[in-house]
Amino acid sequence: MPPAMPSYPAAAAPVQPPYYPPVAQKQGMGGGTKALLFGCLGLVLLALIALVTFGIWAGKKGKALLENPGQFMAELVVAQNPDLEIVSVDNSAKKVVLRSKKSGESATFAFEDLDGGKLTIETPDGTKTEMDSSGIKVKDKTGKMKGITPDAVVVPPIPTEETTGEIPELIPEETPEEPAGESPEK
Repeated sequence: MPPAMPSYPAAAAPVQPPYYPPVAQKQGMGGGTKALLFGCLGLVLLALIALVTFGIWAGKKGKALLENPGQFMAELVVAQNPDLEIVSVDNSAKKVVLRSKKSGESATFAFEDLDGGKLTIETPDGTKTEMDSSGIKVKDKTGKMKGITPDAVVVPPIPTEETTGEIPELIPEETPEEPAGESPEK
């Protein structure tokens, strides 16, 4: 007889592992990404608002500059110097009257001269100061030079490469000074 087959206990039914449903994937952006996106969009929006505001302001200033450049320049001078104030502006005569807040003195400036590179200042006592590229001239109300000669007030031209053949030295090199009485011999 053939050998007996070993007997094995009856096989138990296979046990299935527990079923876990798949985790749903997040749709869209995370919270950090949204904050970054809205922050960048906010900055772009603020930049656009600033650009439009600056454009409107520059347009108004540009219009004022084109209409009356002399008055515009006078307003710039007054804005830069807190001791000055504009007393009056006469657009028909193209003149502006400025006053010093400290001393109370006033002076009249003509707009039309500025276009030609000339500045004329007239004080209430009739003194007239004219400044242009040739120099400064101060005249009294009769038109005579007031206490100075024209040679004393002429501004010398700045030397340039064309006039001297060399480039002017705007900041001189510092050279150490030698003590008095010693010679540089060694």
